Amino acid sequence: MHFRLFSLIPPSVLSFLLAWYLIPFAKADYWAVNSPTTGVEWVNGQTNLLSWTKGLLDGIDEFDVEMQRLSVAGLTYIAHNVPASMSSLNVYLQNVPAADDYYVMFVNSSHGILYASSPSFAIANTSNGSTTTPASGVPTVTISGAPNPTDLFATTFAGSSSGGTGWRAVQDSSLQIMAVLSAMAMCVLGGVLTVL
Repeated sequence: MHFRLFSLIPPSVLSFLLAWYLIPFAKADYWAVNSPTTGVEWVNGQTNLLSWTKGLLDGIDEFDVEMQRLSVAGLTYIAHNVPASMSSLNVYLQNVPAADDYYVMFVNSSHGILYASSPSFAIANTSNGSTTTPASGVPTVTISGAPNPTDLFATTFAGSSSGGTGWRAVQDSSLQIMAVLSAMAMCVLGGVLTVL
């Protein structure tokens, strides 16, 4: 008898109600790398700006910043445990090999989660094109030498009091899995109600 009640409700109304039910499980990720961008070059012997904009309610309390070249294996570890409240860093370069295939990654290095990455950009020994202006009142991190995955992070910020982002990232992915499974279950239920 109660199944017939659902068949009296138009499918569009049922779809709307089910979507409304799943809204708390939805998570919108937003992370834009403002600098460096394509066409910008960082210069050895100068302070260069790294800036980004990230979502406020994405559940990421802290993250790591790494730099990599596309054509050469190896990472340069820039900053560890960067607080989510920060939106820029100044990066001073010393003797970093000049090339045009670098990019910066924002990651959770504990779990190997990539949040965002910049477009490829160039590092030069002298300024040949568009460079960045460092930000005032922002920490400066010094990077020297070629990418080396055995080096430590150039700087480490104090960890958050929430115990880090590792467990939080696992919780967030569990919520996403639950949301997808709930949506699938609602689709099956809708199909069954349509047939009845």
